[in-house]
Amino acid sequence: MTRPKQSSTLAAILRQRCPRCRKGGIFPYSIFRGFPKMCPRCSICDLKFQREEGYFLGAMYISFGLALAIIALIAALLWAVTGWRITKDVIWAVVLFVPLAPSISLFARVLWIYLDQTFDPEPSGNAHRSDELAKVCNFNGSAVDKDKADRFPAHHLCVRRPGRGIRRKCD
Repeated sequence: MTRPKQSSTLAAILRQRCPRCRKGGIFPYSIFRGFPKMCPRCSICDLKFQREEGYFLGAMYISFGLALAIIALIAALLWAVTGWRITKDVIWAVVLFVPLAPSISLFARVLWIYLDQTFDPEPSGNAHRSDELAKVCNFNGSAVDKDKADRFPAHHLCVRRPGRGIRRKCD
C-alpha cells in the first residue's frame, strides 16, 4: 500500500501550509497577496495554530532577525551598485524594506508554528485537541502542574477531563 506523498517542509513553509498535514492553509490566501487574517485551526487535521495567548511572541524575534538580514542584504547591494556612504545605503535599505514588513511578519508566524511543531508537536486527531487534554490534579480536585505530579503518590492523583468530571488516574 502506498502512502500519500507529503510535500517537502520548505515547499510547505513557502505555501503557508499546516506543519502537521501540509495540506490545510494557515492563512485563507497567500501572505504575499495582502494581509490576511490567520485561520484558527487547520481545516484538514484540526491543528490549533495559536496554542495560547502570547504564542507568537517568538515570531517577533524571528521577524526581527529576518528584517535585519534583508535590510543588510539590500544595503550591501546598494553599496556595491551605487558606491554611496554606508549610512545613506542603510537608510535607503530601510525605506525599501518598509513595504515588505507585513509579509515578513506573517511569514515569521509560519516559521514559528513550524519550529514549535518540530520541538513540541501537538497530538494529532480531534480527540486529543490541546484544549481538551486531561489535566492532572490532586485528589481533592485542585490542579497540579504535570511536572509536579510526580511529587504526589499515584493513588492521590486523578484526571480531570472537560465535560466528563473527575476520575482517579490509577483506577
